[in-house]
Amino acid sequence: MAHNEWDDDRIEQLLREFPKIEDHRPKEEVQRRLQRETKPPKRQTHWMPAVVAAAAFLTLGILLASFLGRETNFETAGMEEAELVEEEAALDNGGEEAAVEEEAVMEEEAVEEAATAEGEGMAESAEMAPLAEDVRTAVYPGDLEGYELLSLGLTTEAFVVPVSVLVPSELLDGTEPEIAALYNAFAAEVDEEALGFDDYHPYPGTIASEDGTVVHELPADHEFGLSSATASVYMASLQETFREAEQIEVITETGEQAEIDPIGPVEPITGGVEGAAYFVFTAANGEMYLAPDYGSGYSSAVEALTALQEAPSDLLASPIPEDIAYAVEEQAGTVIVTFAEPLDLSLLDETEIARLFESLALTAGSFGNEVRVVNVLQDTWMNYDLSLPLEPPVAPNKVLWIP
Repeated sequence: MAHNEWDDDRIEQLLREFPKIEDHRPKEEVQRRLQRETKPPKRQTHWMPAVVAAAAFLTLGILLASFLGRETNFETAGMEEAELVEEEAALDNGGEEAAVEEEAVMEEEAVEEAATAEGEGMAESAEMAPLAEDVRTAVYPGDLEGYELLSLGLTTEAFVVPVSVLVPSELLDGTEPEIAALYNAFAAEVDEEALGFDDYHPYPGTIASEDGTVVHELPADHEFGLSSATASVYMASLQETFREAEQIEVITETGEQAEIDPIGPVEPITGGVEGAAYFVFTAANGEMYLAPDYGSGYSSAVEALTALQEAPSDLLASPIPEDIAYAVEEQAGTVIVTFAEPLDLSLLDETEIARLFESLALTAGSFGNEVRVVNVLQDTWMNYDLSLPLEPPVAPNKVLWIP
């Protein structure tokens, strides 16, 4: 590229040669144009930044509100948590106090129940054995004051056990009922299974009595003739249930004498069992009862009392305590039981002694005799005066009626 050198003279010459510029416009027009060109341009409205700012402000407000709300929630939550802790503590304290109170109430109730049970037990003992410290299980004349005797022949394992239920006289409106009326009113209410026996009573059909005679009218569909054992149990149960009856008759629905296989025609029988020895029978519930060994055919009270020293079967046990032996003889209608060795009653359990004396008295009584024990160290024991014959029981195995 060629280097052109300029000097002041050359520049000045060129400016002279440049054509002269003239402006023929009116002065007003030029002034207006100048004013128009020099007037500042109209400011544009930038709305986006404002919206953004507003949005930002709004967002900031929301965030601030949220933060404040969250802080408030934190405070509220803290307060609520504190309140919950206090409430839980109060509940825990209240629960502990309630538990203590409940335990105290339970202990108090337990004491009251124990006291009530003790009182009831004492009341029951008093009624079961009206005489002080009486552990005898049979029914004696003094036991019948205020009570009626309901005899029942209960059964289990094809065996009959006599049980004597004492029914309060107040339940009978002060009247002395016939044998059948007493049976019909209360026999169905006795809980035989609770006593350890089968549910046997009341008998099917109808029971009536008049002037000491009990009549059992059998229904046509009775089952007493299913076997010889069933028939024997039925007959023994009748005798034990109506032990005070002078006569017991069994008839059909047409009024004729009933026939039961394999017995055949049922002849009238007397109530109660005579000529038997009373052994110990243990029921299904563990309770011990005195029961006669039916049909043993003893010829005398001496023979029956002697037989008591050995168990006749697996169902019956001897009522005589172990290692105790005696001899039996009859003197002027009283049977004398003389122990081989002096008998110290203090060495025996009271229940054993009661069972021993009651089995002797019941056995002798089934022959119409009284019994006296000899060679006993004590002259008296409980309610027994051993210088006299043993008090004859009215019936065995006393049970108090509980309505």
